[in-house]
Amino acid sequence: MMAAARRPSPARAGRGAKPPAGVSLACMDQPSAPRVQLMMRAQCHLCDQARRVVQEVCAAEGEPWEEVDVDTDPERQKRYGELVPVVLVDGEQVGYWRIDPDRLRAALSGTGGAGARGLRARLRRRRRR
Repeated sequence: MMAAARRPSPARAGRGAKPPAGVSLACMDQPSAPRVQLMMRAQCHLCDQARRVVQEVCAAEGEPWEEVDVDTDPERQKRYGELVPVVLVDGEQVGYWRIDPDRLRAALSGTGGAGARGLRARLRRRRRR
């Protein structure tokens, strides 16, 4: 009986090892989803305004973004339905209803504590005063 040919494990494969057929190394460096997500719904005038803000800021920062219709998923509808439009950066809520472009820029650059953690930190500092 002849043994089946074995491929080297990724841990043992050297720099010259080729990926399996059909696998592109280019996709391994890119995140699976854009950093910026706009939670929105159809026939929403605030969503239209938020879309313009997100388009402008993401174009200037060179960041991809995507729109997500909250009405296509019951879980999203329950979570974001009353707040749309909602902007998420790296999964953290940055704003809702009226989207502030400066706050979105700060969240993308990692400054300003625009996410939920930043908000909690600012509230803690206020309580200490």
